[in-house]
Amino acid sequence: MKKQETLSEAENKRDEAAKRERDDRHKRLRKAYKKSGMKYDELAVLLGVKRNTLANWLSPSARRVPPEYVVGMIEKKVNDFLKSKKKKEHKNDSH
Repeated sequence: MKKQETLSEAENKRDEAAKRERDDRHKRLRKAYKKSGMKYDELAVLLGVKRNTLANWLSPSARRVPPEYVVGMIEKKVNDFLKSKKKKEHKNDSH
């Protein structure tokens, strides 16, 4: 019996860690979305995903969140977009 309890405890710890990781990725996605200042449709086009997919990822009750590497790519795309936008605004201001 002790061995089964240990396995259950290990499974619970693993599940809790996975949930924390998923929640962290979800928070990072929401932060990138808010930082972008874009609407779902605009961000979906920038990211090359369907609007519904993006809406599902960003939903407060999101059941599916993309893997770490995808979240990292989304953060990079949003940051690159904002840098490009800032450069264009700066260029227009100087003329």
